[in-house]
Amino acid sequence: MRGKTETLDILSCVVKEARRLGLDAEAIWSSYREATMRSAWGEVHQTPTADAGILEFRLRRGFRAARISVAESNQKAISAAVKRCSEMLSEVPENPYLPDLLHPPTDFPEEIGNLQGVPEFPDDLTVKERAFAHVKRSARGTQLVGSGRFFTAGCEMGVANTAGLARYHTASYSFLSLVVTGAHGLSSYADRASTSPEGVDVDAVIDEAFARAARAQQLPFFDPFSDGKGARRYDSVFTHYAVGEWLYWLSMFIFNGLSVFEGESFLSGYRIGDRITGDRFSMRDDWTHPGVIPLPFDLEGATRSVLPLVERGIFRGIPCDGMTAKKSGMKSTGHSLFGSWGAVPFCVVVDGGNDTFETLVAQSVTPTIVGTYFNYPSLPDLREAVFTATTRHGTFLVEDGKYKAVCPPLRLRMRSFEALERIDGMTPPRLIRGQENYGMFYPISLVVPAMRLSDVNFVGSNPTI
Repeated sequence: MRGKTETLDILSCVVKEARRLGLDAEAIWSSYREATMRSAWGEVHQTPTADAGILEFRLRRGFRAARISVAESNQKAISAAVKRCSEMLSEVPENPYLPDLLHPPTDFPEEIGNLQGVPEFPDDLTVKERAFAHVKRSARGTQLVGSGRFFTAGCEMGVANTAGLARYHTASYSFLSLVVTGAHGLSSYADRASTSPEGVDVDAVIDEAFARAARAQQLPFFDPFSDGKGARRYDSVFTHYAVGEWLYWLSMFIFNGLSVFEGESFLSGYRIGDRITGDRFSMRDDWTHPGVIPLPFDLEGATRSVLPLVERGIFRGIPCDGMTAKKSGMKSTGHSLFGSWGAVPFCVVVDGGNDTFETLVAQSVTPTIVGTYFNYPSLPDLREAVFTATTRHGTFLVEDGKYKAVCPPLRLRMRSFEALERIDGMTPPRLIRGQENYGMFYPISLVVPAMRLSDVNFVGSNPTI
C-alpha cells in the first residue's frame, strides 16, 4: 500500500500523459495487503501474506473509450501504457452512454471520517495465535476438532480524472471463520467480522461453533427425504450466515442497476413505490452505518449515497453508476465498479428484529428446518429471483420448540421475494464474513439478521456430503 500522496502521484502521471495526447482519462489505483492464519484439525499450518497493486485507466475521445490495466506504477511504464491504450481508441466502437467525467465534489467525507490512514496490520500473529489456542483448548476432552481461518486485510483506493477530480480512501477488514467437525463428518460453522483484528469476537465464534457441533453429535439422524416422496415445505430458521449468502446474491444480481434497466432482473417488472416484499423487510446500501466497512466513494469518484432499496416491503431505489444513469435517465447513486458488471450495493444493511436465535427456534411448533450455512448457492432464474442452495455445517429438525434430529444437507429452491413476504421473526443484524475477492481485496459488507421464514420449499437431500 502506497499511502495518499504516492497514490495520487501515480494517478497524476496518467492524467498528465492523457492531457499531453489531447485525451480525457479516468484512472484508478487499488492496492491491498492481507495476512491469513489457517488452522486444520486443531493445528496452525499456514500463515501466508499477500500484497498487490494495480493501475487501471480509461482513455476517452468523444464517444470512444479504451481501457487498460498495468501492474507497474513507474513513470516509464505508465507512459508506455497510455500510448498503447491511445492506439486502441480507433478500434473500439462509439458508446453514447459513456458517463460524464466528474468534477471535484464540494465535500470529501473520506477526510471528515478519517478514512485515509493506511491500516497497520503487521501480521497480527499474537491475536490470531491466541484465537487458535482457544480453539484447541475448547476441543480438549471432546471428540470435536476445529479448523479455521483468521483473515486481516487493508486496502486503498484512489481515483482521478482529467476534470480535476482526485480522491483517496482506505479500508480495513478482519474475520475469524471456524468449522468444527465431529464423528461421522457432522460439522458446524460460525464467524465474526470487524474492521480490526481486535474487534473480532473470538469467544462468540468458538462458543457458537462448538455448541452447535456438540448438539449435532447428541441427536439422532433423520433424512426427511428417505421416503422418496419428493419436494416438501417446512418452516425454517436460518442463521445470519445463511441469510447473508442469500441476500448477497440478491444484491449482486437482482438489485444490480444494469440488470434492472436491461430487463434481466426480477425488479425489471416493478416501479419505484411498488410493494415487492412483506412489510417486515427493509434493506439499504449504507456506507455510513457503524457496522459496515465504509466505502465513501465509488470507482468513478462519485460520493456513495445512502440508498434505501426496500422500506417495509416497498421498492425504494436501485443503484446506478454513470453509464446506467445515462441509459435510464436517472442520476448516479455512487455505485460504480468501473466496468461492465453494473452498479451494485457493497454496504448492505438489513433491519432486524429483537428476537434471539434461540427464540426463533423455540417458536417452532410444527416441524421446522434450522439451517446454518448455504453451500452451492445460485440464482438460476433472475427474472423470478429463484434462489437455490444446499444447507451445510449443521442442519436440524426442530418440533415443539426442541431440537429433534440432525439432518443431512438439504437442497432448497425458493422464490426470493415471495419468501420475504413470509418473515415470522428476526434477530438483530450484525456484520458477517463478506465474500471472497480472489486476486484482489475489496470489502463487501453484509449486516444482516437471522430469520425465521414460513413455508420454505425443500427439494431433496444429499446424505453423502
